[in-house]
Parts: sequence; C-alpha cells; structure tokens
Amino acid sequence: MAFACSDDTTTTADSAVKTDAAKTEASVTKADGAVDTTGIPGDFNMGDKAHAACPALITWTSNGGMVSYRDTQTLKTCTDFTLTRKNMSSGGKTDSCATTIGGDRDVSSILVALTRKDVKDAFDGTIKFYGYDGRPHDGVAFSVTIAGKTLLIGDDCGTKTACTAIPAGLKTLRTHLRAITASQRKLPACANITP
Repeated sequence: MAFACSDDTTTTADSAVKTDAAKTEASVTKADGAVDTTGIPGDFNMGDKAHAACPALITWTSNGGMVSYRDTQTLKTCTDFTLTRKNMSSGGKTDSCATTIGGDRDVSSILVALTRKDVKDAFDGTIKFYGYDGRPHDGVAFSVTIAGKTLLIGDDCGTKTACTAIPAGLKTLRTHLRAITASQRKLPACANITP
C-alpha cells in the first residue's frame, strides 16, 4: 500500500493501541475511544512531514441498507475534508460541503492506525469483508478506500461462523474516520447537511 506500516505494532486488544514510546507509531487508546498521540514524536505531530506521509485520498461511506440518503466522505492528504450526501428519495439530489482540517486529534489517530501491522495486512491482503455481513437483512457495512483498495467492515462476528474477525486496527481506523465526520459536520460550512 501507499502508506508505510510498522511490523511490530501490538494487535492483541481492541481497547489499546500500544507500542514502544520510542517508535513513531506509539499510541494509547483512551477510555473515551480517542487515541492519545501525545507520545508520538516527529512525523505524527501533524507537521509537514506528517501530511506528506498521509495517503493522497481516503474515502469512506456506508454500503447497503434501505436508507433515504447516503453520505460519502473524503480526506485528501489529511487536510481537505469533503462530505457529499446523495438523497435516494429525491431523484438522486446531492448536497456537499468542504472544510480544511488543522491539527485534528482524530487525523493523528488515523495516521497511527495506518502504521499498525493488522491494518497494513488487511489492505495488502485478499479479504474484502471483515466481520458479519448483515446487508442481506438490511444491514449496513462501513466502506473505506485507500490507494484504490476498498475494505468493507461489518458487525462483530460474535458466535457467527464463516465470519472473518475485524482486526483491532481496522476498528480504530473506522472509529476515527467516523469521529472526523462528526466533528466536521458541526462546523458552519457543513451545517446545511442534517441530520
């Protein structure tokens, strides 16, 4: 993939993203779900090098479900955010908004997630869907595309068979992409797209 990932990132718990503090990918997921990046040196402090290390484009949306609208979000080089809403019940009418993101903690957290071995392996692998696919029963999957590769993430497998468990790093990535959407929708530029 286009983003660099480290091979020694811990993947043993969904609630923690821990590595050696001396390494670039070091982070800790806090109780509220945010990734604490205060111990991350150098490139991940949202400086010029951090932005240079960002994927050129990250796109996320939902897939499936009988919905009245579908939102698609893009993030270019960790700076330019766009939200586009397609209204399914009004002839495909679209609304959109755009914002510029500064030193957003969730953007830093996305960079941390992309350094995880389980995330790298997922994007480099052949599996397209992680978790339980509820779309045949009006369920919705989370879709994320980076460097032309799309992964779909469903619900936790639980006791279901024929289900590929969702890697902890992908859960973290999904959490912070959703958080970026929520934070940008609160800004005046995106106030016209409700709820």
